[in-house]
Amino acid sequence: MDQRIVDIIEWNSGWRTTGTNIEEFFARAAISESAEKPGIITLIKNDPSLAAILSGWQVIGLSRHRVTPELFASWIYKKGIDRCDFERELTEYIENDSFSAYGVVLLAGLEVDEPIELGRFGRLTNIYQLPNKKLQLALTDSTDEHALFPQYSAALVIPMSHPVLIGQPSQGELPVAVSDVMKDLDDVINCLMLCSENSLAVQKVASSIIPADAVPSFGPAEWIHHSFHVRRKSIQLTASSIVVLLEQLENLGRLSEKHREHIRLPIKKLNEYYSCGDLSDSAVYLRTSLESLFLDNDSGELSHRLSIRAAIIMGGPIQRKLETYRMIKKAYEYGSKAVHRGRLVEKRNDEVRRTLDFAASVAKHAIKHFLASPIDDWITVELGGDIPAVVDRG
Repeated sequence: MDQRIVDIIEWNSGWRTTGTNIEEFFARAAISESAEKPGIITLIKNDPSLAAILSGWQVIGLSRHRVTPELFASWIYKKGIDRCDFERELTEYIENDSFSAYGVVLLAGLEVDEPIELGRFGRLTNIYQLPNKKLQLALTDSTDEHALFPQYSAALVIPMSHPVLIGQPSQGELPVAVSDVMKDLDDVINCLMLCSENSLAVQKVASSIIPADAVPSFGPAEWIHHSFHVRRKSIQLTASSIVVLLEQLENLGRLSEKHREHIRLPIKKLNEYYSCGDLSDSAVYLRTSLESLFLDNDSGELSHRLSIRAAIIMGGPIQRKLETYRMIKKAYEYGSKAVHRGRLVEKRNDEVRRTLDFAASVAKHAIKHFLASPIDDWITVELGGDIPAVVDRG
């Protein structure tokens, strides 16, 4: 790095801003710079050792940030104030293929006094003992602009090796390492449900990938926020529950990829069943779990009856009814594949989307009809009885 950049940072390391956005400050300062009188922004732009870091977006986990000279200047300025060796941190980051990071998911429904080590599956901990100091401050300090609303009571943390991704385009796929650790986080959380004879349910509040403190990060971490049911009381794991949890995780890890994908959905839906306080929603979660667990993609009668009723409710001439029947039956088959395989993989995705969109429009029509005039006796309708007329509420 150009020594003049280092000197400027050292000269100003005792300066503190009050109510000033540092990146905006450097952007304004750059206006007065020139080739004859270069300032820190000009020096950063012209430093060949920084070309890689400034060549595009930095990707860390779910985050993707454009690294501008102004953003870089604000980062080294903050590091200078903290008396950190930013040159060493930057060099190690750029020259290595990977860096230390953590998959983190904030949890509701679980209390952890002391960290619970899960071996290669990470650790369960409270938010006051997280490995990343910045994250811990963000979660415990309500004045932090990136702090999350404290519905969570614990966290699951899985260490990972994250590939260095700088100079990236503005959009792109998640790194494989990130996708894998996100799956691992889900597996641990869902398997927690299996380690108790009672209705233990641990729910995700938010998930992210957080770099280690010494890793240069040019923007806040992005979080996935999950919908969850607020529970009145959190639970604590017993020693025997932890043993069962590790046993189930090991068993899951020994499965083939096909079997692992198949079993993930039943586990997830059963966890949602225990998490949910609404009786109707619980019944749906449990039905999905049982179907995906015990049925071997043999749902012909169910799809036939559902498709017949959809065709009846849509009405029209016989050709229209036949088309509705075929499309709904196909959409149900796609749903069955997603349930029983754990995911939906088709070669003709556009055709699948059109079929599902059609089925969704039928469902919307049927819901509107039901809201206006419920059908209580489908058997009579199927045998030729009249569909209840839509009642005009006006």
